[in-house]
Amino acid sequence: MKLWERVVEARLRKVVEICEQQYGFMPRKSTTDAIFALRILREKYSDGQRELHCLFVDLEKVYDRVPREELWYCMRKSGVAEKYVFRLCRTVVRCAVGQTEEFKVEVGLHQGSALSPFLFAIVMDQLSEEVRQESPWTMMFADDIVICSESREQVEENLERWRFALERRGMKDSMADSIKPLFTHKAVDEDDDVNLSCRYKLSGVSVTLHWYRQYPTSNPEFLLYIDTSGFKSDPIPPRLNANVDKNMQQVDLIISSAAVSDSALYYCALQPTVTGNPAALYKNFHTVLLY
Repeated sequence: MKLWERVVEARLRKVVEICEQQYGFMPRKSTTDAIFALRILREKYSDGQRELHCLFVDLEKVYDRVPREELWYCMRKSGVAEKYVFRLCRTVVRCAVGQTEEFKVEVGLHQGSALSPFLFAIVMDQLSEEVRQESPWTMMFADDIVICSESREQVEENLERWRFALERRGMKDSMADSIKPLFTHKAVDEDDDVNLSCRYKLSGVSVTLHWYRQYPTSNPEFLLYIDTSGFKSDPIPPRLNANVDKNMQQVDLIISSAAVSDSALYYCALQPTVTGNPAALYKNFHTVLLY
């Protein structure tokens, strides 16, 4: 089956052209290229002392949410021959006590299939046609998206356009969880207390909110986490604390007696973004917002 899928995939790649913004599962492209482009963009804006806002989005469980009718539509629109559009998809579930009756598969891509990554690239290519910008302002790695802009308002507007483009085509709840800061910059005098606040939206009941700090030319460092019930990581770094208001859906990072050494970029994420190796980042971003 894998061999047959590889043959079909090779034939589809010959007739389907995927946009340049897609770096996932594309020949002669990798995540390293996207990271390099983003780093150069950030350095140029930093050298010019200009604002750059970046939003990182992970479309949660999106493989399982692709409607099959939407897949067939995207394949046809991309120029795939009708003989490759498999409309009658049926399967069974086999377990220790026997096997179920056949049933239709109407949603989701087959996990583990050699064809699925490219089919997903076709879907993303068609769904993002009206909302994506030129690289590096928009870059995709399979279901991970980075959206960049020179203003906070523009990057939030672009995020809403992405949300609308996906949800109107049946990809509901793929961008349900989000978090954004109340302020993009904050300047205080030494020894003053500082509150950095974010508002979040959740599709579930509870989540753990992770605060990070990043100094120029350094890797992000984990500071603390707090869940929506108020439980915090231990130990917490000196002069730092966190509060969460579940009713307001707001989380605060509190810096007591601010010092010049506290000047940095701070961000809050809905999932861990730094592993045990500080130089490595998870692919597991939901939405990361920067101060």
